[in-house]
Amino acid sequence: MTRQETSYQRPQDYNLWHRTLPDFCKAQDIDWIEYRINDDNQLEIVAIIETGRWNKTKFVGNQIRLVKQIANKLNIPAYFVEYAINSDYDRNIFRVKNLDNNIVHVMSNKQYSMFIMGL
Repeated sequence: MTRQETSYQRPQDYNLWHRTLPDFCKAQDIDWIEYRINDDNQLEIVAIIETGRWNKTKFVGNQIRLVKQIANKLNIPAYFVEYAINSDYDRNIFRVKNLDNNIVHVMSNKQYSMFIMGL
């Protein structure tokens, strides 16, 4: 079932406020925590995914290290996914990098959908 987007905008208030703090105060938002609900109705985190637009994202080493550190502590896989979303959703392209082994797979919309469902 497709879920409806409710806001179509993300507030920047906290982001802008945090940038007024001294440089040693570092912060990063986390893009996606992929989770499932198990048979006991408990949440199970299955992956952490950091995303960016294809060929437009400048992904800083500290961000990769932080995502990997969180994933290691949770004992889950971590991925960086660059995406090119098209108005015709069947033409989406995803470059999926496994942050554990740095292996990259370029996937179609269908392949990436299957990848997410298989987590």
